[in-house]
Amino acid sequence: MIAVILVFTALRSFCMAFIPYSSKILIDSVFGNNPVQVPASPGGLVSQPVHQVITFMGSSLFSFIVVVIVVGLVIGVLDIIRTYLTIRVREGFIVSLRTSLYTHVLFVPIRFFRSKKTGSIISRISSDTAYLQGLVITQFPQITSSMFTLLFTIGAMIFISPYLTLVFLGVFPIMAVINYIISGKIRQLTYMELERLSEIFARMGEAIAGIETVKTHGAEQREAEEIATQVRDLGDTRIGNSLISALADKSRALVAGAAFLIILWMGGNQVLSGIMSLGDFVAFIAFLPIVSAALQSLLSFPLQMQGSIAAAGRIKDLFSILKEYDPSDHSEKPKTAIRGEVIFENVFFS
Repeated sequence: MIAVILVFTALRSFCMAFIPYSSKILIDSVFGNNPVQVPASPGGLVSQPVHQVITFMGSSLFSFIVVVIVVGLVIGVLDIIRTYLTIRVREGFIVSLRTSLYTHVLFVPIRFFRSKKTGSIISRISSDTAYLQGLVITQFPQITSSMFTLLFTIGAMIFISPYLTLVFLGVFPIMAVINYIISGKIRQLTYMELERLSEIFARMGEAIAGIETVKTHGAEQREAEEIATQVRDLGDTRIGNSLISALADKSRALVAGAAFLIILWMGGNQVLSGIMSLGDFVAFIAFLPIVSAALQSLLSFPLQMQGSIAAAGRIKDLFSILKEYDPSDHSEKPKTAIRGEVIFENVFFS
């Protein structure tokens, strides 16, 4: 199933990379009567069909619009199929994880339940698995799509101008350094956030379970203040986590914006000097936002993974607790076959 999702993702990314490149066809071929050349591929399996499509697009404005519409429809169909398959994988993964985790917890020794609060256990089964659910439904499709998009778009950009592509990719090490500095702090805050959320669940569970004791001692206000304090601490942790993530995003956007201005200046000079055609320049500029978004998605993935890593660590702690016994060792059903006779004596019905 995952392999099929990757195939549809690659096809979608290829079509998405074709859309910006069509601006070169429109300017150079449709308006400029200058046929666009496609580099040959081994065996011509890719170059020949692509060359035929590009030739058809450049033949007239009507042909160009028809192909763009068809490509847009193909992208929509691929998106629907990919989303459906991803949801199937997500639900299967989460159902299996929660079932295995809940079953495992039921077979751990009783001393674990005496040392752990019920709310904390429920938090790990519900909240922590929700983090991993976000990994499957959001981060996995996003990272695979970004990888394929980056592959196809950079390939097209190298075909247009290797020099400008190399200049633009020079921002990658800077973004990687920003991620390296911030990722550790985000992981630490996320783990703290999950721990505080577990404490809130545990405190609320205790208060509700012992509500008669709380009311008997008139401790409603004290319990409310305790939970309110924990909720405020959780809010402060989430604010700090969000601010650091936003700082990383804005820093990467600033670096990408500076690279865009450099490309605009250098590419514009090449157009004015006749080294690069106007169609090449427009297509290259059209690729930049797509590559920037894919590059930022890849670089932000380690930061987004910190929450999932923290949640996975807490879930791993539960799975690492040894069971009292393995239910698979007692899989045999008791023998219920009756041997002999069943006799009822002195049975009366009034």
